[in-house]
Amino acid sequence: MPESCVERNFAGKKGIFTTLLALTNANEPPYCHPFEDFTSWYWPDDPVETWTVTADINAIDQITADHQNSDQQCTTTINVLVQNISSFSAWIPDDEDRRTVDNLWIDGAEIDRLGVPMNVVALRLSNVKLNNLIVVSLEKVEYSLEKVFLKNVSLKMMPQNVGKLRSLDSLIADQIELKVLNMFELNNLKYLQKVQITNSKLISFSVGQANLPSLFVLNLSGNRIQDVPEDLAQLSNLGELDLAKNKITFLQMSVFSGLNNLQKLDLSYNPLIVGAIGVVQLPVLRDLSLQHCNLKYLDVLFWRMPELRSLNLEHNELSHVAYLENHFNEDTVLYSAGNIWSCDWLKAATKTVAFRRTGTTSSARNDQVGGVGCDKGVGLSVDPFNSELREMATLMDRKLDRIGKLFERIARAVGN
Repeated sequence: MPESCVERNFAGKKGIFTTLLALTNANEPPYCHPFEDFTSWYWPDDPVETWTVTADINAIDQITADHQNSDQQCTTTINVLVQNISSFSAWIPDDEDRRTVDNLWIDGAEIDRLGVPMNVVALRLSNVKLNNLIVVSLEKVEYSLEKVFLKNVSLKMMPQNVGKLRSLDSLIADQIELKVLNMFELNNLKYLQKVQITNSKLISFSVGQANLPSLFVLNLSGNRIQDVPEDLAQLSNLGELDLAKNKITFLQMSVFSGLNNLQKLDLSYNPLIVGAIGVVQLPVLRDLSLQHCNLKYLDVLFWRMPELRSLNLEHNELSHVAYLENHFNEDTVLYSAGNIWSCDWLKAATKTVAFRRTGTTSSARNDQVGGVGCDKGVGLSVDPFNSELREMATLMDRKLDRIGKLFERIARAVGN
């Protein structure tokens, strides 16, 4: 191994990348460089220890050729970091005989079009202004790509023909400009296990006839999503769903019925009204998070969650949970801090559910039941959704009455 190559065993720490590894001119040859700032690793995997750094995306041919000669190897794997490039189009030449690049990382670039290379296993883009990520649709083209990582990339749409990336198992993005996610576009990705698009500009996602048999994790937290699609159960093998920190305001929990493999559901930090209509069948759900949701009322009568172990309701405005008593497994723990529990209700509820307080309540209270703060003067809150339904029904009756009278006038006018 050349002296310029240094192998180190780094701990798998994660964070935000703040220091460039190296600065090169496009006419300088590629060189080997250790990943020194290992505490600032962008991606949710262990840091790659050593990179071959270049400012010329076309130098990949030279780098892979060097690895054919064991005396010139930087590492046993090929990890290429391309920095500070600006090009109208960046096409990485593909050669079926070229050795596979294990990691290709493009950092700090302005690119109009980037063609996904055939011979790359993990593609990482960070701090990239990118208009189009292109997947060639030719039948003879076979991609090796298994993982895509995006960080601070101005990608506004999913690439066409993304279904050609048949080996893809992870799509992980943070701070991208995609606004609409259609899961159906990911069809044919039978090995896809994880889709994570966080802290971005998503306003909606749809499922349709998506067939993703291996998808286990869907994390869309930190976006601007307002609605949960009613056909979510099409993702039948989903095990973890994270919709925290979005803009969801009204939610019928029954929309999750049919997700028979769902184990973890996070809806925290949404300004929620949770509807009580419809049975919620989640046979293996273990963790449900509804903290910081501005909840004033919650009814669990139609919730069927026999394996539920953790129900986090911290920091809401709940005086009680309707029909909680004797409803869940005896091992269920309810996290309760930061609410305005009714003492009378709490006395009955603590006999069947274990309450746990991880912090303080929203205001100082002298009254407690089982170590949980409560207020003797608080009554049981009324379901705001049912009140809204009544108001909506009254409004609809008035509109229908007006429409009926309008048709009567039209009929009389036609008759005359």
